[in-house]
Amino acid sequence: MTHLPRFTTTLLLLLMTLFLHNDMIGQSNAIKLYSVITKSGDTLRVSKIYEGKTNEDRVTFERIGKKTLLASEVKYVLYKGRYTSIEIAGVHKLVKIRKQGVVSLAISKSTDGYERYYVKVNDKWYDLYPHYQNLRTFLSAQIPDLEKSNPAKTIHYNLASLTKVINDYNDYKNPKSQSIGRISYKIKDRFQIFGTAGISQLSLVNFAADFAPTFNYTIGVESHIEFSRHFATRIQVSYNSSTWNQTPNWDMELKSLNLSTLLSTKLLHNYRSPEFSIAMGPAFNISANSQFIVGPDNSSSPVGLKGIGFGYEIQVHCLVKKQLNVFASFHAMERQKTQLYGTIKSAGNFIAFKTYTMKIGAGYSF
Repeated sequence: MTHLPRFTTTLLLLLMTLFLHNDMIGQSNAIKLYSVITKSGDTLRVSKIYEGKTNEDRVTFERIGKKTLLASEVKYVLYKGRYTSIEIAGVHKLVKIRKQGVVSLAISKSTDGYERYYVKVNDKWYDLYPHYQNLRTFLSAQIPDLEKSNPAKTIHYNLASLTKVINDYNDYKNPKSQSIGRISYKIKDRFQIFGTAGISQLSLVNFAADFAPTFNYTIGVESHIEFSRHFATRIQVSYNSSTWNQTPNWDMELKSLNLSTLLSTKLLHNYRSPEFSIAMGPAFNISANSQFIVGPDNSSSPVGLKGIGFGYEIQVHCLVKKQLNVFASFHAMERQKTQLYGTIKSAGNFIAFKTYTMKIGAGYSF
């Protein structure tokens, strides 16, 4: 009997551990609940917010079926942060407030997928999109002492630039309450699949022979990393194929894996307009399944080629609606020396050559 209390205590601890474990499993498998608070004050618990169908005009959610409420019917949406319905010139917008103070800053997603920005001055909201080309003039008219806190000549229509201006002004008006969470330029990255077609010319250096231009195509992928408002990197990996027929003496087929590491800068970019940029940098290729045929009427057997080539590439890009990319390229490989997989008496053990390619291409970004 003296061991009964200890046994009972142990049993209770085991049962409590079991219940706690089951409760944790239940919580991990539970459906995430979000909230939509209507203008009438009702709180709707929803299991899903459809991001693709939710923007500044409406919110679409799952609650005993798929439902949609307009921004004018919503007060708040709690989903990965808090979204608030604001009114501008009689039109309601669903926005996420990024900075609050004497002047507040908010952001929304427009119906066509672009970011739009709003400021609140003296309890009145303003849409900045109609003024994106002259933000300094517009904001100075609404905030007369703006220049005292931020004398910069240009205000850009992006979150980093607008946040700095609003933070500087709020700190100036209320020095005892310094703003936190300053936002730097957000590094943006895109993954792109692309293809090109063009004309490529080949010159044999150790034979002093030029081939007639021939058709060229590539397919590849690109990683585009935008690390400032002006500059980005483009890293492209592609497969290239070209064939030259110089009957009766030469045939050459080049199939290679290409790597281009390019630095890109914007030439022209206005909000919601096509973005033009130029990119340039070193290029490399590795011969893969290439072959060379030499002899009268191509009587010799094909000989495989292998080697690494070095050169450069220059590209001009036009990005439309952030996804469709159309570009032109000049690809020069001036140092290529491939080893031979066999014996060609008149060629020695390598072929040195140059290629120059003009091509146009298109890609789709994700």
